[in-house]
Amino acid sequence: MSKPKLSDFNFDSKELRRYEIELGGVRIKSDGPDDHQRALEAIAALKGVTSATQNIQPAAVPFEQVPVHSPNGLTVTELLNRYLQMKQLAPGSISAVQNTVLQFATFVGKKKTIDQILKIDVTRFAEKMKAEGLALQTVQTKINLLKAVFNFAREYSYLKGENPVSLKVITKAQKMAAGYDIFDDGDIVAVYAKSYFDPQKIKDPDYYYACLIAVVTGLRIGAITSLCKNDIQKTDSGTWFLRIRDDKTANGKRDVPVIPELLNSGFEAYIATKVGPIFKYSELAGRGKGNAVGKKFTRRLEELGLKNRKLVFHSLRKYANDYYAKAGVVLEARSQFFGHELDNTNVNYYTKPYSIDALFEVVAQAQLKIFGKLYQ
Repeated sequence: MSKPKLSDFNFDSKELRRYEIELGGVRIKSDGPDDHQRALEAIAALKGVTSATQNIQPAAVPFEQVPVHSPNGLTVTELLNRYLQMKQLAPGSISAVQNTVLQFATFVGKKKTIDQILKIDVTRFAEKMKAEGLALQTVQTKINLLKAVFNFAREYSYLKGENPVSLKVITKAQKMAAGYDIFDDGDIVAVYAKSYFDPQKIKDPDYYYACLIAVVTGLRIGAITSLCKNDIQKTDSGTWFLRIRDDKTANGKRDVPVIPELLNSGFEAYIATKVGPIFKYSELAGRGKGNAVGKKFTRRLEELGLKNRKLVFHSLRKYANDYYAKAGVVLEARSQFFGHELDNTNVNYYTKPYSIDALFEVVAQAQLKIFGKLYQ
């Protein structure tokens, strides 16, 4: 059955009074002789435009402007599945990526392929999240997660052309203003006061040692609570170190040398009683293993009136990094120790990483000074 043509219809106003038609994306309504006459004039004009355009040859499009389509036509959801198969992410990171990408897939339409995604789609997605009450920093974090997934698509040739996710929702200055604050030395002395922390060693040793490791090393809480007994090791020359097997980023998987005073504080005796995982904390969907530590630490900050300064458990990591920098630990050593990526050609291609013993020599004095501030 073929589609009807314009010539198939009789537009005699005596026979046809009310009608509605759509031609070339233009909708025409008629209700009476006057409307009918205007409709005939419009139809004649449209026919003229149609026949004229049929004789026009399309202009050549420069090669660089020709849309490049993904050879596989992956949808956003299919791309997510391949990303999670190929990337080794911490459980908390997996949940964050899944939630964000699935939200985006629902927003743009789950049947839409990745080569059809435009920058304006990402902009509107960000605007929607902001309209729903999310903070700019949270919106930017989600956009960054989405960007990583689309970078993966380009890297693995699922997507040709540029990454459509390049939106900067928040400036560096805004990010710093909105981010968590950093403890100062006086805060650390107050938080780790002997009258409070000594009893914790008996009441809640998991919390006690997690907080102790965090302030001395700046390790993320998820990395600390994932430690197992065989992750506490010594080099042949006797340097203690923590082998981090589970962290937020690939750079986070590293060996972190620590001062013997940390082990002599009772931690070595404590882990001697353990088999497998050191800490009691279990995995919570989307929150990792350190959620309980963070909540208890927040209550401590509230007791001291420090919560209103945007201080959280993660502020200990910022404090340690800041302290090491001011103590003269060079950027290359600090980046390796804290598991930060350092985008520097000279460092990445022309130098070797520090050995555990060499890194210990660089950071030991800073660790000792922090340790000396505790339990006063």
